Amino acid sequence: MGDRLPTESGHTDTDRIDRAEQASSLAVWRAAVAAGYEVDILDEPEFAAAAAPALPGPIFNTAYGVANFTERLDRAVALFRDHESVGWVWASEAPWPMAVVDSTAVYAAAPVERLVPRSLPDTDVTIREVGRHETGDWARVVVEAAELRGDVAQAWRDLEPALARGPSFHRFIAELDGRPVGTGAIHIDRDVGWLRAGTAGELGCDLVGASADSSSISARNLERLGFEIAATRQRVRINADSPA
Repeated sequence: MGDRLPTESGHTDTDRIDRAEQASSLAVWRAAVAAGYEVDILDEPEFAAAAAPALPGPIFNTAYGVANFTERLDRAVALFRDHESVGWVWASEAPWPMAVVDSTAVYAAAPVERLVPRSLPDTDVTIREVGRHETGDWARVVVEAAELRGDVAQAWRDLEPALARGPSFHRFIAELDGRPVGTGAIHIDRDVGWLRAGTAGELGCDLVGASADSSSISARNLERLGFEIAATRQRVRINADSPA
């Protein structure tokens, strides 16, 4: 398994939500490949990574499963270096002195039955699941909300049809007077749902996982909804001169 980096809390659900997050990212990467984009993907038990120099940024250049294992970290650094691309890994702590940490996130988990139902304010907003053959609006709102630009924005629009056909990825859209104003999604990995909690139980999940920037309102909302913090991770930027 390789040497271990500083360990986390040992929360019993951490491994399950990690696998669900990896599966969700793999679905996005494979959808991009299906849409004709070059994304080099590594997919192994408990470790997944992608490098796509033509699509810069964390969406298509990140490694998962690295948190506590130096051997996996070394492989992620090698992958990004081979492709001459900037990459990112999520680690329990900065893995070397002067590492560039550009984000800190909390990873949270909750049994479906413990989640606190969250009702919408008294407005005309409606939320519905997007049909498998209905594409366009969901990706457009995601691109606008995330402020994606250039080739990455176009890739996200192009990959939606392949993503929609996957049996495990469910898209949701919020509409006001019939106009799309927000989106959500949940990816099902075995019996764990990743991202959107509201419908996880209906889709056969017994556990829901999510992550949010540690200083954000979203992180505080997770705890209000009944989530328990399972881990805190730092997103480390891998540059050409990062140690291998």
